[in-house]
Amino acid sequence: MFAACFILHLFLIPVSLSAQTSNIRIFVVKSGSASIYQQLTDAFRNEIKKACLKKPVAACRDMDIEISSIDEQDLDSRLHTLDSNDLVIPVGKKSADWLHDKRIAHKYRYKALYTLLPKASYGRLAVSDSRSSAIFIDQPFERLLHFSKLISAGKPHVGVLLGPSTKQYRNRLESVASEMNIPIHFETADSSDQIGNKLRKLFSSTNLLLTLPDPEIYNRKNVVGILLSSYHNQVPVLGFSSAYVKAGALAAVYSTPEDIGKQISDTVKKYLGSNGKRLDSPGYTEYFSISTNESVGKSLGISLPDEDKLKSLLLQEESK
Repeated sequence: MFAACFILHLFLIPVSLSAQTSNIRIFVVKSGSASIYQQLTDAFRNEIKKACLKKPVAACRDMDIEISSIDEQDLDSRLHTLDSNDLVIPVGKKSADWLHDKRIAHKYRYKALYTLLPKASYGRLAVSDSRSSAIFIDQPFERLLHFSKLISAGKPHVGVLLGPSTKQYRNRLESVASEMNIPIHFETADSSDQIGNKLRKLFSSTNLLLTLPDPEIYNRKNVVGILLSSYHNQVPVLGFSSAYVKAGALAAVYSTPEDIGKQISDTVKKYLGSNGKRLDSPGYTEYFSISTNESVGKSLGISLPDEDKLKSLLLQEESK
């Protein structure tokens, strides 16, 4: 009887916020109606449902999940009802910024798990918000550099074009590359008009361009020029999204909304297991996807394993 009731409760997710103060309430706030937000929330909801059915913790029985959007008029008043053990999950930068400002202004007690934003964006939020954590959308440097070895026949000479949002990571990336014995070269562009000259310097001494998500550098306005320049110089690009691969990058390692939704589920499951007392530290998702552009590879004289094989090899490298 208990199992049947438990399963029924889970399949009713999402539900309205319960009046029972003992419940742990999970409140997901999307940044809008774009499909990426819906894909992530659907993935999270499905994964937490499966996780609680497979190995339920006591808190699963009392968990309520509500999916909301930042444009809902009564959102602020509903957030005001949350308690210190409740968890709000902003999805995307817009909802993260909005929620952060509300939390600071009103001294809300609930915890926050920021998602679908790069590490650079979380830094500002974390300074004034000690009751929060985050799952970053970008990839750990170790993963990126391991992948660079896989697509460069083990001999990458990595070039990195940094911008205003990513130049803070130079020392850390340089340290990781040194530990892995990978030569790495940096140039910094403070504005779009510096990109061409900085790329020419990088291409003269590298055989792979590693891109990092910096909106001043890698945006729609600049992407075609960057990819064409790299192609003309016979330097392949390691992108940070499948869109980059479709546009002309050789390969990319990235986390899909489904990957991030699964990581959110893992984090929430641990949070429920602690009865709402402990939230994982900020970090990258362990789940990722890989895309390659076979046509670009052929044009550059590079033969890559298929995507599944590359992912398997990368997982092996990470497990060492």
